[in-house]
Amino acid sequence: MLRRAELLVSELVTNAIRQARAPVEMEVELDDRRLRVEVYDNGEGVPQIEHEGLWADHGRGLILVARLSDRWGVEPARDGKRVWFELASGA
Repeated sequence: MLRRAELLVSELVTNAIRQARAPVEMEVELDDRRLRVEVYDNGEGVPQIEHEGLWADHGRGLILVARLSDRWGVEPARDGKRVWFELASGA
């Protein structure tokens, strides 16, 4: 689970840095059932999975998040958005 979590955190934080006009915030919650990571940025728009060509230099981050996490989503937050994922414990 740790390697998947590292990759997914990297993808969400990279996306947030590209969109944000201020520092990015991250919250992590771990309990017996799951790991939940939330990344907040104040960038506009809602991230969507892009289906760029094989050789595109961007557009695969959310595909990885969708395929490697047990759940993920986007929620409005303060002046921006919060993108999150969850991994079941032991995953």
